[in-house]
Amino acid sequence: KIVAKRRVRLAEENCLARAIYFEARSESELGQLAVAKVILNRTRDPNYPKTICGVVYQGANRSNSCQFSFACDGSPDEPRSREAWNSAKRVANKALAGDQSVRVMSAATHYHADYVKPRWARSMKRLIKIGRHIFYSDT
Repeated sequence: KIVAKRRVRLAEENCLARAIYFEARSESELGQLAVAKVILNRTRDPNYPKTICGVVYQGANRSNSCQFSFACDGSPDEPRSREAWNSAKRVANKALAGDQSVRVMSAATHYHADYVKPRWARSMKRLIKIGRHIFYSDT
């Protein structure tokens, strides 16, 4: 039972680190933590899957219909930069440990890069811009 729980925990850490790596590796640690916080917030929202991997890969079986673009863009989800991957894993662990660096993110469930204008953003409350990402709450 303990081994099974550890396996699940490691898989969840890996999914969170992959999302951080592919969605925010060029961002500051604060920006990476903010992306992680959106994912963790979604696991507590009844409109999303209850697990980190479920949130990260939601809709991945449909081309370009997923929540996080890397999950369904057709490219392999294998990190290429060892340094950025190690950083993403470190940030994922920090986020899972409850890091409070991004308190403003407690309600954030969405974000997008500042060079796109998704339709959904108009109906949400803008919280903050960190690096190239703009974060929103649906409440």
